[in-house]
Amino acid sequence: MSAGQLKDWIRNSALWPAINHLRASRFEAAYRQRRDTYLRKLTEQGKTYNEQATVAAIRKQLIDRGYKPTPRKVGQIGTFSVIGQRSWHDDLLVSLKEFGPLHNCDHAPFELFRLRGSELAAARRRFADHLLHDLAQTLKQQAVDWVFVYGGGRIITPDTINRIHEQFGLPTVNMCLDDKNAWAGPVVEGVDNNQSSIASAYDMVWTSASVACDWYLAEGGRAVYLPEGCLPSRYTATTDRYDIPVSFLGACYGPRPGVIRKLLRHGVDIKVFGKGWGKLGAFAIDPVDIFSRSTVNFGIGGIAFSEMLTNVKGRDFDVPCTGGGAYLTAFNPDLARSFDVGREILCYRNLEEAVEMANHYAHHPDDCRVIATRARERCLKEHTWVHRYARIAQVLGVMPQHTEYPTQPRES
Repeated sequence: MSAGQLKDWIRNSALWPAINHLRASRFEAAYRQRRDTYLRKLTEQGKTYNEQATVAAIRKQLIDRGYKPTPRKVGQIGTFSVIGQRSWHDDLLVSLKEFGPLHNCDHAPFELFRLRGSELAAARRRFADHLLHDLAQTLKQQAVDWVFVYGGGRIITPDTINRIHEQFGLPTVNMCLDDKNAWAGPVVEGVDNNQSSIASAYDMVWTSASVACDWYLAEGGRAVYLPEGCLPSRYTATTDRYDIPVSFLGACYGPRPGVIRKLLRHGVDIKVFGKGWGKLGAFAIDPVDIFSRSTVNFGIGGIAFSEMLTNVKGRDFDVPCTGGGAYLTAFNPDLARSFDVGREILCYRNLEEAVEMANHYAHHPDDCRVIATRARERCLKEHTWVHRYARIAQVLGVMPQHTEYPTQPRES
């Protein structure tokens, strides 16, 4: 048995709940300590997070640096992005191309996620030189209105961000979709691989955890809460036929095995797709196909090892955007800001509710179809990746406020 097979066996065994409970307790304790420490720090500083004040601070920072934005329409806004071309990240790039002229500086060839210690530090310096040269060459060929980075201190150090400001004067924006789980980590040459060291370096940070706005403020940063978006041209129903009563698509880790076993024990006819599930799971070639065929698309909102702590996820928008089956996931106050719970998506507060709701809606496909249709309409109106970029562009001043732009997906 290989190491990977052994891990899969443990996760699917009776041992796993106890192991995960211990890990969850440690993770939740560390999270509470971080959250409470930042709250005390803000209190001592006499600060309270306010989005309007944060937007004003972002604009003031740019003005003080001498930056004068040129307001443009969607389709004309030039972006220099720093995004590793792997996993689902192509969704970001496709939408950025719709936003306007795009040049992406791909850090994947530098293997920054694989390296550690001194090797990481050396590769990060090489990538910094490459990035600055690439940006200078791009500016000779096209207008660039902002620099957009998806990645923490492992990818770019505060020094590199400062060099961008000093040499080019452009606005810099960082996106983190995992602040609750990946705020702090290993430190290499004085820079945390995650967010804490770079919190104040960027002009603006996009965080998908509203509580993290406090953390950035306490560290001198300027963060605005925005959840993930969706790509309607990719996430659109491929069939109007339901042949999967309930599905869950995702890898087997953390609390997920226990949640799925609970549903199965109580009669939920759930099919599982993803890595690590052993005989219980199946391989999904196309997630959209699963989302489309499922009467109920089940979501697990926890992070890392915890069921108690939640964060918005990409699937929270990909599934509703597809418009196939109804989306049922753990209640999350941040997610409830994006959808009308009960009409556009469905939420449970505990596993007993999850069992009851999954069993009920699996037998009411017509209700699920109505809910899914409302969810897709909401996504097209408010929740595409282009909507997210437009909000940032408005904050930076490179797009006029209240600009109308297309909400229907373009042909891919």
